[in-house]
Amino acid sequence: MQAKPRVVLIGLVLSMLTLTSGASLKQLVTPVNLIGQANYRFLAWRVYHIALYAKNKRFSWRRPFALKLTYHRKLAGKDIVAESLKQMQRQAPLTPKQQTYWRKKLLRIIPTVYEGTSLTGVYNGRSRSSFYLNHKRFLGSIRSARFANLFFGIWLKPNQDAPGIHSQLLGR
Repeated sequence: MQAKPRVVLIGLVLSMLTLTSGASLKQLVTPVNLIGQANYRFLAWRVYHIALYAKNKRFSWRRPFALKLTYHRKLAGKDIVAESLKQMQRQAPLTPKQQTYWRKKLLRIIPTVYEGTSLTGVYNGRSRSSFYLNHKRFLGSIRSARFANLFFGIWLKPNQDAPGIHSQLLGR
């Protein structure tokens, strides 16, 4: 089953040229490797499928990677942003300035999603997080290593709300 996501993302990577205002996916990962994947459920509802891709066969915070979330239901962008900030705050305190700035940026970046919508977050291994809708459209980026660590840490660090996701994404 790993071949299909890999083919889809390789097709995505090869079809993308340089995107305005952010790192291109082509620059990020060629070839791309599926590191791990998981499904997130809330109570009985399937919320999203998540997959971690990286250039190397192992995940590292110092190297580029991509997290792709494919949603199974409609969720308002403002609700995704609010929950993301809440999860980031659980990892480490955010200053009021950070919280305000990141909320404004994320509200401009994260759209309302529907069943089948995918959002891909790409980290360049240094300080830029770029976001894409359905493998086609650049949504925006945030330049902050701290933001990247906390945002992607929602899934890539041990998490009390979804403890199995971390291990599955990292292929453990």
